[in-house]
Amino acid sequence: MVARWASEKPFCIRLPCATTLGPNGIEASEEITGLASVGTATAPTPNTMLARFDHNSTGNSPKRAISPPAAHMRYTGTISIPESAFEAMLEGAARSFKQHGFRNVFFLGDHGGYQKNEERVAARLNREWARDPACRVHALLEYYEVTQRGYVAALKQRGYSQAEIGTHAGLADTSLALAVDPSLVRGVMLKDPAKSAGIPGVQGDPRRATAQLGQLGVQQIIDASVAAIQRLTREQK
Repeated sequence: MVARWASEKPFCIRLPCATTLGPNGIEASEEITGLASVGTATAPTPNTMLARFDHNSTGNSPKRAISPPAAHMRYTGTISIPESAFEAMLEGAARSFKQHGFRNVFFLGDHGGYQKNEERVAARLNREWARDPACRVHALLEYYEVTQRGYVAALKQRGYSQAEIGTHAGLADTSLALAVDPSLVRGVMLKDPAKSAGIPGVQGDPRRATAQLGQLGVQQIIDASVAAIQRLTREQK
């Protein structure tokens, strides 16, 4: 019964990202992007199951140099893991869901740095399972790429500059957070440019961020992800 139920549903594994934050944001920006999409993106595909690998308050991310420290490792309380360990986690999860009868496993990653790890694990497992059509693994790159291209283009069309849009805790990320849950943004600090100046994690200018702008990105994430999932599952049939 369980195997039959699972065989009819794709399984999405969403991977978070820990990053340094500006004073205006409570959660990591990529985490907000993920929350924006995973809470809604599966609605047009009701046969999709979802699991999340969460980070805790210390923050963690693969493939960051520990010594000498790089990126988030420069800040006390963060941890990092080798790429091999990260890929082993993905591989173990995919193998587990294949064992439970799922025919499609999707990796949804919120961080650009480990997109290639998702691809590598998916390719490795698909090669191993080439003669076994029971399950395929997919790195859903569209899930992340749309936030870096389509969403940025839409904001630029509305007159916002790249300097405002930013890459971390700027206009784009903060708007996504406002669209999902305004309580995740510290509004008082958001409007005070002095409090954001020089703060690690702020790469952009979030002061003109709005929930309406964020909804543009949320919808793009949903549309791109659902279309890719539907296309890949059709191709396997």
